[in-house]
Amino acid sequence: MGKTIRIKVPASTSNLGSGFDTLGLALELVNEIEISISGKSLSVEIEGEGAQELPKNGSNLFVQAMDLGFKSCGKTRPKGLQVRMVNHIPLARGLGSSASAIIGGLLAAQKISHKSLSDQEVLQLALKLEEHPDNLVPALVGGLSLSILEGREVVFLALPIPVGLQVVMTIPEFKLSTKKARAVLPKKVPFRDAVFNLGRSSFLTAALVAGRYDLLKLAVKDRLHQPYRFVLTPKMKKVFDLASEAGGCGTVVSGSGPSILTFLNHHDVPSDLVKALTEQLDHQKIQAQVKVLNISRQGAVVEEV
Repeated sequence: MGKTIRIKVPASTSNLGSGFDTLGLALELVNEIEISISGKSLSVEIEGEGAQELPKNGSNLFVQAMDLGFKSCGKTRPKGLQVRMVNHIPLARGLGSSASAIIGGLLAAQKISHKSLSDQEVLQLALKLEEHPDNLVPALVGGLSLSILEGREVVFLALPIPVGLQVVMTIPEFKLSTKKARAVLPKKVPFRDAVFNLGRSSFLTAALVAGRYDLLKLAVKDRLHQPYRFVLTPKMKKVFDLASEAGGCGTVVSGSGPSILTFLNHHDVPSDLVKALTEQLDHQKIQAQVKVLNISRQGAVVEEV
């Protein structure tokens, strides 16, 4: 490996309200990793998000994913691997930072090993590090996707990318681990709540594909995960309410939270919603970033530079 490898992996949001554990969407917020060989031992340098808290050794999730990828290719990690990460995806905010690291590491390993793995093979390996594919799939293939597990096999479908749709992402300063957010979910739910979500998740998928954004406020409604997570972190519910009141065509928890996503269609003015929401957050003394993001069409990219 004489050249530098550069990898870009997008952020992702999952669930989208009623599409719990199935719907995923890639966003134009990207982690960038450069890899080269120039020393005698592993070196990990991190800039941006997580620079002070992520491990800079073999326990880094990106490096773990690389090692898993090398093993699947019948190789071992080269000595002197230099990894430089420039992270723009916030950690533990429901934006797929873990999925980005896993997909990036697996793609790096196959590139360095001169092996070619299918998307299906990459996702099957990724499941060994993250149990649910709804963030992994959009991080890999981009756009809007549906994914399920059939036993331990990922089955996914890339859907037409919604035209003219953007999101406003409200990213609070406080964090919420996916493990904690999942632990609060009940083992059983009322039958009527399951039926409620089945109908709305079907409507949500159809509305996104058909461009019927006027139906999103109805279609994103959820009874399976958001109400339980709001109890766990009441401040997240406050951010959700403020985002809902600010406008847009539907507001949901991004992944397991605490970030909140608001859909915008081509009739909405992003700056108006950002201004209204920022003013309300300041008034409530809630620290959060408010970002307008486009849908990432490309997914993960690997290139030599």
